[in-house]
Amino acid sequence: MEAKDILNNSMEKDSLKAQMEYDEIDKLYDECLEYLKEAKIDVQEEDQAQHEDQVEQEEYIEDHERIKEHSANSRNSTETPKTSIKLENELNSTGSLVSVISEPKSERLRKLSQQLPKIIITQSNTSLNFKRLEEAVEIPVKIEKKKINRNPPAIRNKTVYGDFPKRLVSKNGMENIALIKNVPFEKIRLLNDTFHTLINLRWRWIVIGTMVVHFAIWLVFAVFWYISALAHYDFEPDPPKKTCVTGGKDFVTIFLASVEAQTTIGFGDRAIDEECPESIFLFIMQLILGTGLSGVLTCVVYAKLTRPEKLSRDGVGFSKKAVISMRDGQLCLMMRAWDLNYDHIICSEFSAHFITTHRTKEGEVLRYYARPMALQQRQFPLWPVTIVHIIDAGSPLYEYTPEALANSSYEITLSLKGASASMGTFTQSQTSYLPREVVWGHRFKPVVRYDGRKQKYVIEEKKLDATEPVDTPYCSAKELHSTSKDSCSTPRPCTPSSFCEKISAFQLERSSSFRKKTTAS
Repeated sequence: MEAKDILNNSMEKDSLKAQMEYDEIDKLYDECLEYLKEAKIDVQEEDQAQHEDQVEQEEYIEDHERIKEHSANSRNSTETPKTSIKLENELNSTGSLVSVISEPKSERLRKLSQQLPKIIITQSNTSLNFKRLEEAVEIPVKIEKKKINRNPPAIRNKTVYGDFPKRLVSKNGMENIALIKNVPFEKIRLLNDTFHTLINLRWRWIVIGTMVVHFAIWLVFAVFWYISALAHYDFEPDPPKKTCVTGGKDFVTIFLASVEAQTTIGFGDRAIDEECPESIFLFIMQLILGTGLSGVLTCVVYAKLTRPEKLSRDGVGFSKKAVISMRDGQLCLMMRAWDLNYDHIICSEFSAHFITTHRTKEGEVLRYYARPMALQQRQFPLWPVTIVHIIDAGSPLYEYTPEALANSSYEITLSLKGASASMGTFTQSQTSYLPREVVWGHRFKPVVRYDGRKQKYVIEEKKLDATEPVDTPYCSAKELHSTSKDSCSTPRPCTPSSFCEKISAFQLERSSSFRKKTTAS
């Protein structure tokens, strides 16, 4: 009996608790219905506003997509996130609200569990949509115009074998050839040719070396004189009446005496006394070394200033490009050279070489094989001259087509030798041309003109490297020569002048034969 009572009490408590929860949910549902009745009028206005907002939002999205496509083409736009929110609310119509009120509580509770979350989500989505539309700002799109390179660099097909990484001779005439490495006693061998070693040094090393050597000689002899003075007790508190160096009180004064002795200044305050014979010997040795050092430095500086390389590289110049075009019916390689010094070069002589990789008949590969190129000699560089190399059967360029000339690996060196008109010293200047510096179908522009106002011939310096295109056969000299031979071998039709010449010759022959017959009869 007690167990049944306990079970009944627990069941009553559970039913009472469930009824209380049901009443709370029903009360909450009634409050929601009252809220919907009050907001029924506002729902229609919100629907209309939502429809307008959706239209505006769709227009905004279309404009944004158009801007995005334009910015994608210009590659300089910032992306803005799309905001598309789907609004759902099943309690917008009046009919749905009336049907819910007339239904029983169980059905009302079931629909409450379905409709209440959608109402809350719909209101939050609407507010979020309005907030996003208010914060949306159009970002101006900056369109950058790309710079188009209308003159792209020429592409050269590199060859695997025989491609020179750098030129052998630079454009300003410097040889790109280093000394042989790993030579035993290399420094001693350089000292064997001291004069040329000093001339080839840079100016900064010559100036620094001159200062260091002079200071070293002054300092060394000052130390020797100071030692001789110490041996003579010249620096004691009670010195002798006569010192080795008159006026030499300390090392500084003795150093000044060494400088004055070598430079023969002789201010009179410091002098060498005959009291110390070693001081006299040191003075004589310092004079000999100082005189020899001054003579060597004078010769080096003079030779470096007047060396032919210096004279040639100041005013003598070569064109940056070499051109190939027709001249007098033949393909020619042409380069321009000039000498704008006031002291012109006399007895000038040009020479050119074609440097490439060559394989002999025996199979030997010569890495840097230089073939001479015949040039028109005896050029007088009083004005800019054009050096011409005729591409004939003996030329290294005889079989080269324009494509082969641009894609092959070679180097053309050009040098000028001559003598200075005033000094008579030998001068030399050189340059080189790589395949990318040889232009097919161009020629140099004229640069010399007569100025009537100055009554002189004027050289236009800005046009020294200028070229202009000209009609040129796009084939090798060998192919051009073979085609010209074929055209010459074919018989040409007779012209009226040649026909008249043949008739006159025939009449002359008939008349001469008739005279012979009459004389014979």
